Amino acid sequence: MLPKIAFFGTNALAAALIAELQRLDFEIVGLWDQHLKTSSAWCAHFKIPVASDSIEELLKDQEVDLVIVCALPHFHREITTKALAAGKHVICEPPLGLTGSDNAAIMELAVYYPSMTLSTFGMRHLPGVKAAKKALTDNLIGSIQAFEISLHCGPSEIAERMPYDSTCLRELAAGPLFSAAIHLTDLMHHLAGQRVYTVCGTVKRFQKNPPQFKYDQHLTREDFIMWQGILEGDIPCNTVINNNFPGKFELRFTISGEKGSLVLDGDGGLFLETPGREQRDVIVSVDQSNSQSEAPLQRAPLQMGQRFDYRHPELVVKGVAAMCASLKEAFEPLPERRHWSAEQLTGAGTFRDCQYARAVVDAVKRSSETRRWTEVRIPTKALDGGSLSVSLARFTA
Repeated sequence: MLPKIAFFGTNALAAALIAELQRLDFEIVGLWDQHLKTSSAWCAHFKIPVASDSIEELLKDQEVDLVIVCALPHFHREITTKALAAGKHVICEPPLGLTGSDNAAIMELAVYYPSMTLSTFGMRHLPGVKAAKKALTDNLIGSIQAFEISLHCGPSEIAERMPYDSTCLRELAAGPLFSAAIHLTDLMHHLAGQRVYTVCGTVKRFQKNPPQFKYDQHLTREDFIMWQGILEGDIPCNTVINNNFPGKFELRFTISGEKGSLVLDGDGGLFLETPGREQRDVIVSVDQSNSQSEAPLQRAPLQMGQRFDYRHPELVVKGVAAMCASLKEAFEPLPERRHWSAEQLTGAGTFRDCQYARAVVDAVKRSSETRRWTEVRIPTKALDGGSLSVSLARFTA
């Protein structure tokens, strides 16, 4: 039996996710936004019965079985911890919170309240990624030797039209570190089965304040990230993300092995490049990838009174839509709404995966500040209520 859902947030991912859940016959009983006017407009459009600006109002509803969080990152900790304490299943968009301490607090509750705790790492569910995982399991390219990732992307709006909002602020988890790097880090971990334990990176901001910004408004989000890392097993990785290509999403995700290389591109296609052969073999074509993403991507209509800002990579949104199908398979065959089959979601990202990917991103930021190789450390909750860090080498899954 399918669970009833309370949806929190109205960001770029929310419209596509709500539309896909409704297409799959999930019942969304309420939607929250910090502004009641916005939540009311979204509820009218998607025919959701309850619009609210109160987190507690939706969570106290006993009919709600599953909470999905796509709000601004500084709301994630409050919503997620209250939902877990109320005994709800939770799916939260990364990052789990603004800081490592937020992640630690959420993970502590996830241990005491063992509900479903998943993250929207959508790229894991793409046909090309599933095929890459199988190819690596079947030893198609031999042992993994290196990862090389290049991404050219950027917001499509012209600088002169850019409004000043939370998406301008690095302090509120804006920018490609959280819209792209955190997803690519998780994808690398998912495919290799190994974690990055040390990094050396550079984070830069080249974009200037648009002329329409006031004297006290500043664009602080980064737009260029370059970092190297070493995974367990002594596997090197190199990542470059350039957010200065408006409207583009050009990805080349290369996994090099002893016998050849697997290449995932920005359209979702997967290719095999073998030494000595001029042409590459198609494992998953772009057409195949698109055909398996049944639902078209939805965008929030302008009449909702809120500008739709498409900062989520399209591949992530397509993957999250595919994740919804697995979610239905996990719940539907069972007689109780809150019962689910873990076998159908074995490839989904968890809160622990989100905590690790966030730790890598934080290490890249620290490395950029110190200009040194930096150890990836997982923040954990101390007994006295403070916070401390534990070396990744001592962090067990």
